[in-house]
Amino acid sequence: MHEPPRWATTAVLVVFGVIAAYDLATGLWLLLAPEPWWAHGPGTAWSALAGDPNAEGLFRRLGAMQLVLGAATLGWLWLGRRDPRVYDTMLAVYALCGGALAWTDQAFFADTPYLWAKRGVAVVSTAAMVGWYAARLRPGRGS
Repeated sequence: MHEPPRWATTAVLVVFGVIAAYDLATGLWLLLAPEPWWAHGPGTAWSALAGDPNAEGLFRRLGAMQLVLGAATLGWLWLGRRDPRVYDTMLAVYALCGGALAWTDQAFFADTPYLWAKRGVAVVSTAAMVGWYAARLRPGRGS
């Protein structure tokens, strides 16, 4: 693989930096909010659990995991600035995990604004991934 052009690195930094910030904010909401079940809006499978004391522990744990994901993404972005192999690995992992999340999102968030927002994020992140790998495989293009 070849060194990526600056635009490819910038695209990955910006797109996944925004996703990391969203993950950190959502994680904090789920972890600390008095009503965490509203984190993804009304009409979702989560909002149906509003007030269930047994579900609250689940929301808190999901919040902690989302904080980990946001922090890990920021760490990978920082390390990948100088070593493109880090982004290669990060994007491959996120493509696999993103596919799994998209599958479950369809089941739990069908016909909600949250699902449409997630689909928009998927399109933008996929475009960043495709651009990254295309630039890494084709030397001298788009620099």
